[in-house]
Amino acid sequence: MIKIKKEMFASIVTQLFSEKNGTLETISNDVINKIMTDIDIASAIQKLERAVSGRKLVPIAKKTELKELEKEIQERFSGIKFNRIINHLITARYYGYSCFEIVYKKDFSIDTLIPISAEYIYYRDKKWKLRIGTEEIVLNRDKFLLSIHKWNPAKPEGISIFECCHQTFLDKDMYIKQLRGLASEYGDIIIVYPFDINMNEEEKEELRKNVENLHGKKSIGVPVVFSENFDLGKTVEFIKLSDLDPKIYTELENREKEKLVQNILGSTLTMDNGGGTGSYSLGEVHKEGFDEVVEEICKFVTDSLFQLLEIDSKYHGYNPKDFEFTLEKIFTEEEKIAREKQQEELKTVKLDNLQKLSSTGYKVTAEYISEHLGISLESLIEKPEQIYANGIGAEFSKKKLDDLFEKNKEKVLMFEESISTGMKDFTETVTKQLKEKFKEIKNINDLESFSFDLTELKEKMIIAYLKGYIDELENPLMEFSSDEKDPFNLPFSKAINWFIKKFPILYDHLDDVTKKVNETFFYIKRSLELETTRTLYNNLLDNLSNGGTLKDWLEASKTILDKTGLGDSPWYLELVYRNNMQSSYNAGAFYNQEFNKKNKPYGLYDAIDDERTSEICQILNGKVYPLDHPFWNRYLPPNHHGCRSKRITLSKEELEEYGLTVSKTVTKEIKELKNKMGNFYGTQVSGIKKAIKQKEKEIEEMKNQLKLKI
Repeated sequence: MIKIKKEMFASIVTQLFSEKNGTLETISNDVINKIMTDIDIASAIQKLERAVSGRKLVPIAKKTELKELEKEIQERFSGIKFNRIINHLITARYYGYSCFEIVYKKDFSIDTLIPISAEYIYYRDKKWKLRIGTEEIVLNRDKFLLSIHKWNPAKPEGISIFECCHQTFLDKDMYIKQLRGLASEYGDIIIVYPFDINMNEEEKEELRKNVENLHGKKSIGVPVVFSENFDLGKTVEFIKLSDLDPKIYTELENREKEKLVQNILGSTLTMDNGGGTGSYSLGEVHKEGFDEVVEEICKFVTDSLFQLLEIDSKYHGYNPKDFEFTLEKIFTEEEKIAREKQQEELKTVKLDNLQKLSSTGYKVTAEYISEHLGISLESLIEKPEQIYANGIGAEFSKKKLDDLFEKNKEKVLMFEESISTGMKDFTETVTKQLKEKFKEIKNINDLESFSFDLTELKEKMIIAYLKGYIDELENPLMEFSSDEKDPFNLPFSKAINWFIKKFPILYDHLDDVTKKVNETFFYIKRSLELETTRTLYNNLLDNLSNGGTLKDWLEASKTILDKTGLGDSPWYLELVYRNNMQSSYNAGAFYNQEFNKKNKPYGLYDAIDDERTSEICQILNGKVYPLDHPFWNRYLPPNHHGCRSKRITLSKEELEEYGLTVSKTVTKEIKELKNKMGNFYGTQVSGIKKAIKQKEKEIEEMKNQLKLKI
């Protein structure tokens, strides 16, 4: 008897489900709308849409000589809110097509695109038409933009991405409805009886009628192997629908969910059983597959919008094939830093290879350098032979100038070496505070209350400021000897005493220096705390979007801190330390230069020209401007992450001796650097204030998103 019961329960779920098979509907717009209301599909779609519409759509020229025309075209399209347009255009992937009405300005440039719902658009008699009430309008390319997904002659209305996963959706939907349908047909109690697998159809039907007549309601038979002592009356079971393990249904449903989301996101999913509770959740989406789908959608969007360039070219006279739309990814500050670091490292390797090639006696063309380093050919200008003043020989003047640069470079490299020890102490201190903070976090509001103790950083900044000041002093007796103490390796009070004892002139300036550093430090501390919150918010949002929880995220705090450069792999904290120490060092030099500008009224931009020099500093290198010129208000170094450039001050006599020419205006090439410098453009404090304002805005937006997810 026990054996029969086991066999019955092993077969009952299969038997019940076999009676409730879904039927495949035609993939109409109504069916698509139904599919898109599914929570799992909607989440996958929204993830893709955010990744695409979050980019910036820009028309670009395919040829460098068309850059001026490119700016004109960009200006005409700049007023269009493409993010909203892209979201509707992407619906072509779901319905097979999407449509817009094109609205023009008085000068025939495009004003905007008005989305038209798919239900008003149809294809008949080889024509696309718009139905408004009883009126029909044939679509034309000047008035309407029609985007068709995967058009081919056999599928002129396009192909929905849901066609290949339609059956999977029905299967998933079927499992959700399974218990509901069974309850409707059998009631809360299901009568289950066994029948011998060897019975013929007539015998099975007679047995069914006997059972149902006996109990007065519908029943279900399950095939088993009968024993000789079989007693039907003792074998009929009354099973509550709730007794069937719901985990069975959930697992079946989630198998279909996995296939659905994998199909849409184009990637493999990791399934996590939620700690054995029976509820499954989506794990991490493999990024490579996801990125491929995003790029595919971006290509579809830009190809579809090419029609706008064709229309614009008719009225403004250019060849549209010389231009294209591109969807540029908008990077977070964290991503920008990582990309810049990666690009600089790659450029260093490439420059090193070029120098090795040059040492063999070979020269390379400007075209090769342009392509190899990714620099526009127009930016590569061969250095002209310098004409030197006052009859001083060119070779002699150049040697003196090279000696000046070399001496300055030695100071910068010594400074870099001196601050390296403190950098390790700084990163370890901040990381330790962060790890302690994670233990106290209970909700998302706790992430906003980061307050670091950065006293050690402030003290190091004061030392760097004083070091920058004394490095500008010209008295050779004041230069360090080989056995001199390094103030960066001394406790703060001893370092200050050492500076005053060594350079008594600093005593009168110490209060002023401390005040200046404190003013800057206030904004630096606030910026770091906000950047930490923003970085962690962003990481938490990604985690929640991929099916994680706040609890999971907090438990993985070590991995999160390492990934964001705030943990044991502290690349971001190292960048913060290095940038602020370099800024303080330069600020100390500028402070001294202001006192002495009557004797040395000119500033020379020195980029420490070597394989690590950035494109920004290469353009600024060697430029000479009066100290009171507006140029220095915008381009006083540092001008990017990891910048080592300095300003060297010169007298009028030194200018002539070195054969240098004073610039009066700022060239177009230099002005265009503003777009590459970000918050480094202008003074340090103004840049940090701007960054703080932006971070506060982004944090508020992220916080609102998190409240909806938690």
